[in-house]
Amino acid sequence: MRVLILYHERSEHGGIVTDYVAEFQRYKGKAIELVSLESAEGADMAELYSVTIYPAILAMSENGSLQHLWQGTPLPLMDELSYYTMQTRDNRTIGHSPRIIMPPSSTTAVI
Repeated sequence: MRVLILYHERSEHGGIVTDYVAEFQRYKGKAIELVSLESAEGADMAELYSVTIYPAILAMSENGSLQHLWQGTPLPLMDELSYYTMQTRDNRTIGHSPRIIMPPSSTTAVI
């Protein structure tokens, strides 16, 4: 999945967005892409996904289809957004390593 934030860098929410992304990286260990609306890519994405309120957070699948859209403030909870950053290309989740529980060996003596 691709998660990005569309925002105006020089606006009242510019600082809120950059702080949110830094805290998300610190607590969740995952990155969120920042896309400025002043760039051609940001303007095109806002038009393509009909974003009208900023900042906007977009969670998109690998093929570009929109999975979830948050617009305006308050920004979503980090745990809610973290779900969309854990998806891989084959839809398996990553993040926590699975635990393998092995039965005791038959050569182990139990007293």
